[in-house]
Amino acid sequence: MKINYQDFILLLEKQFGPLTPQAEHCAEDFYENYDLLISKFKNNDLQLFASSNVLAQKLPSQNNSKYQTFNGLAILLVIFGIILFFFNWKIALLTIAISFGSKYYSTYLKNKSSTNFTDNILKKISQNEFDGFFDIAQYYIAGIIQIRTNLGSAHLPLLPSSALTGAENYARMRT
Repeated sequence: MKINYQDFILLLEKQFGPLTPQAEHCAEDFYENYDLLISKFKNNDLQLFASSNVLAQKLPSQNNSKYQTFNGLAILLVIFGIILFFFNWKIALLTIAISFGSKYYSTYLKNKSSTNFTDNILKKISQNEFDGFFDIAQYYIAGIIQIRTNLGSAHLPLLPSSALTGAENYARMRT
């Protein structure tokens, strides 16, 4: 159920504090295109994509930042493997091979965490329309997610309606 614009802004301000003019313009655009965005999401005409790096930085939970551990391990193992080349090349090759495996697993975790994040938001839309919509709006304004259609894509500082129209309309920076 759609709430009025002032309540929508109050919910966002409760989450972020006072909104910047850019965030307020994006929130206004989300609110104006509420029905169209909901119908497009329900028909799978709109897709969400989350940046894994931004997700891990802004929502540093165990699931979002676990890949960084394996990425760091891969770097350490490569350095250790290079040093080992001076002593035993067979163990050095094994260490470097393990580092590549760690890097591959890190990439897998990175992609999986962002995919799971966006899938959970889309499931929330089907369960509770406004809560899912609010999550999309807040994560878009935070710069975590991107909205894509066959016409175009939108990410901050573009207005969310840019994904619907294909035209690049930027959110105003000052009032």
